[in-house]
Amino acid sequence: MIINEDIILLDGLPYVYIKSIDTIVCADFHLGYEVVLADEEGYFLPQAQFHEILDELKRITKQFRAKEIVIVGDLKHKFSRRTRQETREVLKILEFINQNFDKGILVRGNHDNFIRGLFNRYENIDFIDRYYIEGRYLFTHGHILDEDIEKEAVNKTLVIGHEHPALLLYDDIGGKIKIPTFLYGDTTLNGKILVLPAVSPLMSGIEVNLISESEFLSPIIRKYVNVDLLKPYGILRGKEILEFPPLRLWRGIPERTRFS
Repeated sequence: MIINEDIILLDGLPYVYIKSIDTIVCADFHLGYEVVLADEEGYFLPQAQFHEILDELKRITKQFRAKEIVIVGDLKHKFSRRTRQETREVLKILEFINQNFDKGILVRGNHDNFIRGLFNRYENIDFIDRYYIEGRYLFTHGHILDEDIEKEAVNKTLVIGHEHPALLLYDDIGGKIKIPTFLYGDTTLNGKILVLPAVSPLMSGIEVNLISESEFLSPIIRKYVNVDLLKPYGILRGKEILEFPPLRLWRGIPERTRFS
């Protein structure tokens, strides 16, 4: 689905292709999440999300022979250290990027601790701390806002992760479905913003049609975006993208929102 002259949402997938810079963009892989769930919460899941993500990346590289991929933060999950699962899966993702793209960028997210050294093995894959600019786009994870980001974001399209946006929908008999979503709209910095859904299939997402502006995680959104005007594009994973009306039209009717 094309949302403007330059940004293409890949059908049924939480990835974006930006034509003017020939780049695939995505966010929030949260590799290693299964081990953290087991160690900290006592929930034991098959370590399957890495294989699903890698299969999606293979599909994308066949469809778009992009020169570059930008991951907008949270490639891994655990804060306090790097687990063996994370090390193994991060290295496999970096190896795939190295073999299939001319250039790879990870813009550091708040979970991306203790992995910078893994990037030293690859000359064409960079670990960048706060933000990355290419063309008229500024890529940042979204958890920080400082003077440099504010200055550089003027007249640009901000591309962020961090929020894990999703829509919670109800059917006629009270059943619920939560679907990850892109959010797209204006900033008060004379530019645009694109909020990316989590690539991780295990991240259920924040129900953006039910929360107030003050409940959004990113200080960028809270300060520079009127969330009521953001337009959601929901993902039926592996199938299609669904275009929805702006968030302001959802206010006051959450339990009457129907999905069929």
